[in-house]
Amino acid sequence: MKRNFQHLLEQTPVLFDGATGTEYQKRGLPIGAAPELWVIEHPEIVLDVHRSYIAAGAQVIETCTFGATQKRMEASGLEYAVSEINKQAVLLAREAAGETIFVAGSVGPFGGILEPYGDVSIEEAEKLFAEQISALNESGADLILIETMISLSEAVTAARVAKSLGAKIIGVTMTFEMTGAEPRTSFGESIDEVARTLANEGVTFLGANCGAGFDLMRRVAGDFPCGNIASALNSIQRRNSFGAKRKNCLSRNAGIVRQVCSGDKKLRH
Repeated sequence: MKRNFQHLLEQTPVLFDGATGTEYQKRGLPIGAAPELWVIEHPEIVLDVHRSYIAAGAQVIETCTFGATQKRMEASGLEYAVSEINKQAVLLAREAAGETIFVAGSVGPFGGILEPYGDVSIEEAEKLFAEQISALNESGADLILIETMISLSEAVTAARVAKSLGAKIIGVTMTFEMTGAEPRTSFGESIDEVARTLANEGVTFLGANCGAGFDLMRRVAGDFPCGNIASALNSIQRRNSFGAKRKNCLSRNAGIVRQVCSGDKKLRH
């Protein structure tokens, strides 16, 4: 019987699955092609990737929907409906997960840049995220994972949309790069700013993924202020060491450690 995810997250490190783009490429996906295409055209391969990670010990598998907003799908040349891709992806993950494994609805960057740096308004981004997250929620995802975000504003937008749509468990992971003497997002936000802002938004867990290598992620992990955002994340007091979690970047073909804070501790997965 599947346990309560929130309780599990607060009690022990939770192991998610790993990079998927590279796994699909090993199985024949052309480099640069969107993995989401295979949700419809090769569902048996999507199932095989999910089952392989479960066999390796994953407690959570992510839907093959990292690039499944309308804007990203159009850029990839996918002609399927957003709802069709996302709902089918959840169904495939659920089939593989059975009754004991959690399914995370994967939500990546929407495929543009928010104003004032870009030409996409908050309202437009909200619509893009809402279309995807609604389909993930309605199809039975256990949680929403907003990942590989390089803009805090975009991450907050997605988290607020997920919350407004009734998602009970929302995770956000950001991507950092060295900017001067410290890691920051591509838009200049510090680790402390990211952590405090997302904690105040009420996300269930937050952290980092992707980046320019393990040395950078070790720095990010060490700087993550879990102990300093106690009031927002239920008195986080204890810092645990971090472990490796292979995780895909925007291109779905690179891996890196993920560091996560949640509940009463810093978790690793």
